Amino acid sequence: MKLIKTASGDQAVKMSKSEWEAMGRKAGWMKEAKWSGDAEIKQTGEWAGKTIEELEKDLSTYKKKQENYEKENNGETKEEYTSKMKEINFAIRSKKKGKGKWGDVK
Repeated sequence: MKLIKTASGDQAVKMSKSEWEAMGRKAGWMKEAKWSGDAEIKQTGEWAGKTIEELEKDLSTYKKKQENYEKENNGETKEEYTSKMKEINFAIRSKKKGKGKWGDVK
């Protein structure tokens, strides 16, 4: 644990996670955590209730909208469409099963 100066000139205490946990156990406000298994994950996302086929259909719709927008606006892209396409692509990847669904990570 050490005392440091921040960029604004204030002082702050810097400590490691293990120092923080040891201090908590000694003070009595932190007990040993027990692992009870993985948490239940409730699907609450915008795309949770859709199948991969429905998502691919939505993706093609946004691609067509983007292409039409680009034709009308001299090649400019619309951020709204680009953002939705990224979200849909992510949802499609997350719904796929099996090894390699995220691509080759190096």
